[in-house]
Amino acid sequence: MINHQIDAYGLSKTVTHNQGNYAAMMADTIARYKEGKPVLYYTWTPVLG
Repeated sequence: MINHQIDAYGLSKTVTHNQGNYAAMMADTIARYKEGKPVLYYTWTPVLG
């Protein structure tokens, strides 16, 4: 769904969609932030119950 939206809105030149292990992705996001690089972070998990 996210990849479809990136393509549909022509964002592929400016947006990179990364998927993976939460801890590894969070570490990478924090490192990018500390280096002064741009970061847009969003996470979602289903509610189980």
